[in-house]
Amino acid sequence: MTEQDGFRALYNKYRPQQFAEVVGQKHIVRILQNSLAHNRVSHAYLFSGERGTGKTTVARILAKAINCLEGIQPEPCNRCANCQQVGSESFLDLIEIDAASNTSVDDIRDLREKVRFRPSTGRYKVYIIDEVHQLSRSAYNAFLKTLEEPPDHAIFILATTDPHRVLPTIRSRCQHLRFRRHTHSDTVDALARIAEGEDMMVAGEALHLIARNADGSLRDAIGLLDQAISFFEGTLTEQSVQDMLGLTGTEASAALTGAIAEARAGDVMRLVNQAVQDGGSPASIQQELVNYVRGLLLAKTGRRDQNEMYFAEAEIDIMESLAEKFGVGQIVRCLELLGESGSFGRAGQSAQLELELALVNACLMMTGAEEGDRGAAESVVIEGDAIADA
Repeated sequence: MTEQDGFRALYNKYRPQQFAEVVGQKHIVRILQNSLAHNRVSHAYLFSGERGTGKTTVARILAKAINCLEGIQPEPCNRCANCQQVGSESFLDLIEIDAASNTSVDDIRDLREKVRFRPSTGRYKVYIIDEVHQLSRSAYNAFLKTLEEPPDHAIFILATTDPHRVLPTIRSRCQHLRFRRHTHSDTVDALARIAEGEDMMVAGEALHLIARNADGSLRDAIGLLDQAISFFEGTLTEQSVQDMLGLTGTEASAALTGAIAEARAGDVMRLVNQAVQDGGSPASIQQELVNYVRGLLLAKTGRRDQNEMYFAEAEIDIMESLAEKFGVGQIVRCLELLGESGSFGRAGQSAQLELELALVNACLMMTGAEEGDRGAAESVVIEGDAIADA
């Protein structure tokens, strides 16, 4: 990218321009490429999946492939005028509509009037309607006739994060393709390629942390990487990402889990307080602990898989050794206690207290005592402090 090009967000700069570059949606790519190879492209598609999984990206690549000047083929050439105009979002026959802000029946009637006109330069007019589930019922009814009997020069691609809210009469007239959440390893690999393309030194643990906090959305992961690059110079470390996101990190989660395993309630409260003093919120500490203890459960049940655990290999090694200190039932109970805590919706010291109570109860559970047993609680705290002072 030259200086004249100006700043571009990483998720735009590295947006796939052909099917081969699409990450984590091989089943979608195979279906579409086979359709293109045999000239059996449907007049209407419904792309469903969570945010950031590539729905709009794949829709644009499909628009390229069916309007490529070198002919309809499984991969667009990316050299002809049509392909380049689609890539620069200036292709007149590619119309993108945000249904969230164009929900009325009048908007759909306007679409119905314009769809009758033949394409300006391409073979097909391609309409990408994003968040189609937000159309009003009257707009759906107005759109239904066009979808039933579309002009032979029009293709509709409907995208949604909530396919169940799309009327069955609309769904039944579309070829429904379901996009999957990106796996942890796919996300980490994609981030590593982008970091290499930007000549950035990024620690592997930092990439794993970003991927874990993107929750299956590659776009969100790339956005977090872009944010991290903007905030920090030099090598991007795990600590840098933790500081940016206000997280405590796996070391703190491991220390807390280890304290619970040995029923050291005094250490648990000290570690929680230290994490809060370091800038972590009780809600973020709780969420990190939930993810970590879930990892312990997977390790305990022999499910060592990065795509299920969302942690780096070295971190999984530590988790496996910690898991040996728990029974399966004890790990499950820890997750229940963390889930019962109300600290996600609270703020300040009350949130911290909620979290501390949940973790002290986890210590009680490890000794065989039930929550509410004051004598057992005092014993656990005293024993915990004694171990910490030893």
